[in-house]
Amino acid sequence: MRYQKGFTLIELLVVISIISILTVVFLISNPFLMLQKGRDTQRKSDLGQIQKALESYYNDNNKYPDFGNPPNAPPSVTGWAIPGHASDRGLGTYLQNNNYFKSIPKDPKFDGSNCNSTTSTGYLYFMNNSDRQRYTIFTRLENTNDLAAT
Repeated sequence: MRYQKGFTLIELLVVISIISILTVVFLISNPFLMLQKGRDTQRKSDLGQIQKALESYYNDNNKYPDFGNPPNAPPSVTGWAIPGHASDRGLGTYLQNNNYFKSIPKDPKFDGSNCNSTTSTGYLYFMNNSDRQRYTIFTRLENTNDLAAT
């Protein structure tokens, strides 16, 4: 009796089917997109936390925090920025030290730079007027199709 080496047609079809199914599942669930969406969800949550802290500050002071360096607050290294400055000038630390934050929100992909350029990550706090009655907070989302932000 002669034995032939190789796979049967059934074995080949089963292996090809399994590989095809795994490929389709991988392409549908794109893990990179899932990670981006997860980090964007964290950013939106952080913006909500920052907003609550700023509103609490407003309730206590009848104005929002200024761009100036708050007293006894070294700049926090968290990716926050204020327009025209390389950091948040201590705003995050000040809000944390005065119990507006338990911990300063930090961008999940913080790369050491601040949210003040087209490629950096983090949060940007912008005072809209001199009487400190309005503000805007920004972040950069990784998923460019997601336009919904706090």
